[in-house]
Amino acid sequence: MTGNFPKLLIFGCGNMGGAMLRGWIAAGVAPERFVVVDPASPELPEGVALYRSKVEVEETFGAILLGIKPQMLSSLAPDIVPLLARGALVVSILAGSPTVALSSYFTGARIVRLMPNLAAAIG
Repeated sequence: MTGNFPKLLIFGCGNMGGAMLRGWIAAGVAPERFVVVDPASPELPEGVALYRSKVEVEETFGAILLGIKPQMLSSLAPDIVPLLARGALVVSILAGSPTVALSSYFTGARIVRLMPNLAAAIG
């Protein structure tokens, strides 16, 4: 499974994003495949790169998981766009943020919306 798993930027790694991260690592994905940007994220699994600010990140990504609060999307999207490679996959777990809104912020990206729930948290 780890061979085809892209390097993933997780922008906002709270309860649900953290649960998904731990689940992927438990499934065998190498922690080095993940980069997290979160100013307040608690301790992450060893090997996961953690940045408190997007300005610390010096690469672009072909895949991102949006784990921020939905009301933060409009203010943070301009910070996220420069971190995305052309045609990036944007996976959103933001409740109430339709694909049309996400597409307006991330022009040219492929958009996927997920609605994980407690099952993700318990694996």
